Amino acid sequence: MGTKGGSGLGPGLGNSRITQSMSDEAPRKERPRPPAGCFTTVMLVQATLAALVIFVGAVIPISVGFHTIITSIPPYVLMAAILVPLIPALVALARRRLKTPGIVMTVLLLGATFAVSGFELPKPPGPAVKAPINFVTFNRLWLVEDFSRLRAEIDRNPADIIYLQEVPPQLHDDLPRVFPEMDVYASGTNAILSRWPMRNREAVPMASFPTREFLIAQVQVPGGPEVRLVNAHLTAPQISRFNMANAAQNKADERGQLLEILGRDKMPVILAGDFNAPALHGLVRELGRSHHNAFARRGQGFGFTFAASLPAIRIDHIFVSRDWEVESVKVEPDWGSDHLALRAVIGVR
Repeated sequence: MGTKGGSGLGPGLGNSRITQSMSDEAPRKERPRPPAGCFTTVMLVQATLAALVIFVGAVIPISVGFHTIITSIPPYVLMAAILVPLIPALVALARRRLKTPGIVMTVLLLGATFAVSGFELPKPPGPAVKAPINFVTFNRLWLVEDFSRLRAEIDRNPADIIYLQEVPPQLHDDLPRVFPEMDVYASGTNAILSRWPMRNREAVPMASFPTREFLIAQVQVPGGPEVRLVNAHLTAPQISRFNMANAAQNKADERGQLLEILGRDKMPVILAGDFNAPALHGLVRELGRSHHNAFARRGQGFGFTFAASLPAIRIDHIFVSRDWEVESVKVEPDWGSDHLALRAVIGVR
């Protein structure tokens, strides 16, 4: 017989086997999961912040100091406000971890992405214009030391008028040699190339960036009217104390100068260049109300022009007078810069 309270195997051995058996039968602890609504709540907060960014960019006038929120950082950061919550939302959706509120929020974020990016739905082709102008604007990148690549691209697909930005002064004299068929006007860091002679040339220093200029000229289009050419390269907001403090004022100064140039008379105008501002920006929208924004008029899709290696935003724009028409517009492939060229066929209705 065993001893009292024993199992016949000894008190220590019996208890150890019972303990081992109980531990084998105990369920393994699972990793704690966040509450079901936690992810949706985080998304809701992020989507609210994204909506605030959209509101500031789309509603607040450029002259208001609060607009500094949009203009004090590089413009492609606008997309981050949407993509940060959107990417994990799409991952969660693919893993079927989202409930109905999260799915709705993902759809809303997708819509916001299209809205912020300036996405354009397909449109019918524009009517054929009289005296068409094949027009190109291109930020060629300051570090590119010659025009050989640009020459090759224009040989492949000719243009009548070309606006260039980031043209170092030491390269100005090369332009007439590389483009002998064009009338060349280069000043500061911009240049205008025209198949037809230009007159009344003017370089207006930018109040926000005195070493950079608005280039202005007039050209008589064969079979069409005389038109004013305005090549612009607006300041790029940067993340620094000085630039963040002055970004809103810089944009307000640039706006004032542009409106003065555009309001001089009733002459048709082609305003284009690197605006360093996305489609949603207050200045771009304001110019689009008084002029045709070529991509908004005839473009399709995102029309991103920056950065060429990974296009994520459209900051290069073409505006023409309302009594003109945009026949077509497209973004060119990589021409060896950090920007993609924007090309449009424009002319009189």
